[in-house]
Amino acid sequence: MAVEIKELLAAAGVHTGTSSAEEIDEGLHLLGKAFRLSPAERDTLTALQQRGPLCDGDLPSKTGRNALLSVGLAVKIVVQGEDGHNACTYAGHAVAKMLRAGA
Repeated sequence: MAVEIKELLAAAGVHTGTSSAEEIDEGLHLLGKAFRLSPAERDTLTALQQRGPLCDGDLPSKTGRNALLSVGLAVKIVVQGEDGHNACTYAGHAVAKMLRAGA
């Protein structure tokens, strides 16, 4: 079953009937990022979004994490004074929701 683009956008909170042109453009930009993710990047983003923040040793793929960092879907963070942790960004959260919806 094919998922329509408007359903994928809606999963990230972008609704074609009520969102502004800028919001729709941003949603389409994020959808493009979702479609370009490798399996390692998808697995890592899903883990960060569902179980994060995660320390470096708990990531499914450090290579996937590095790619997510470079496109703004993940960030390095400090947790309780310790570095070496990773989390998804709001954009990463939106892309992860698109992936769950079928992107």
